[in-house]
Amino acid sequence: MTRYFPFNLYNNLKTFIKRAKRYPVIYNVNAANESNCSKRALLIYVIKPFLPETSRHTFPSHQNVRKYQQLAAMLGEFGFIVDVADVRDTRFKPSRDYDIVISNRATLTGQANASRAHAMRIYFATTTSPRVHNARLRKRHELLSARRQCRAMVRRLYGEVIPYVTKSDAIVGIGNDLIMSTWKEVLKVCHP
Repeated sequence: MTRYFPFNLYNNLKTFIKRAKRYPVIYNVNAANESNCSKRALLIYVIKPFLPETSRHTFPSHQNVRKYQQLAAMLGEFGFIVDVADVRDTRFKPSRDYDIVISNRATLTGQANASRAHAMRIYFATTTSPRVHNARLRKRHELLSARRQCRAMVRRLYGEVIPYVTKSDAIVGIGNDLIMSTWKEVLKVCHP
């Protein structure tokens, strides 16, 4: 019991600090002229790629960072003022009404629900659906267990309760048709 005490203390402290941290909301990331635009979009993602000091000096390390920056620019071309809230900030409540809310977090609940009742909710799929992922992972572990004559512990299972996705109006995805076909069981409108 005492052997695990420092590890548990470290994890509990890390969780506490993570929950206490406040993330800023970045307004008008696409520098749209607010007098010409009447529609607002909210991206719920990681805010770091949109911070002025990091976006100029660092090369995006992951393709999703570039995709979200392109998405913000594209929404600006359609007349939207784009705001970005950090997905890790569970206490975020929008102070404005949004016409579109876009997120890639399937388990998102409170952040997206605080917008207008008629706001379009879009899930930005960057991987296969959790149900398909878990089924494939379990199958690989079964084959491994049979091949090695031992039981392998299944790790990295995703939660299959996905409230934001089931309440979304559409799923927009990065990837090929195979990735998007895994989401069709969840929602009928999928756009690759």
